Amino acid sequence: MEHANAQRHISNRLRKYREIAGLTQKEVAAKMGLIGWGRISLWESGQSTPGFDNLFLLSIIYKTPIDELYFGHRETLINELKDRTENMG
Repeated sequence: MEHANAQRHISNRLRKYREIAGLTQKEVAAKMGLIGWGRISLWESGQSTPGFDNLFLLSIIYKTPIDELYFGHRETLINELKDRTENMG
C-alpha cells in the first residue's frame, strides 16, 4: 500500500518538474532519445516508474535533484526496511 503512495508522489513530481521546465511530454521523450512520449505519460500517471538511467536523465533535463523527483520515497523505503528487519527477529 505504501509503495503505491510513493509511486503517486513520483508521478506528481515528474509532471510538476516537466511543467516547470516548460516542456511537453513529446519534447522530454525526444531529449531522452525515446521513440514516443508513451513512457513519459506512463511515468507521470504512476502506471510505471522510470528506470535508473532514465531517472538520471530526467533529473538532468529538469535540473532537479533525484530526491525531488522521488519526493518522500526515501522515507517510505526506510520504513519498509525497518518493518522487515523488526519482523525478522
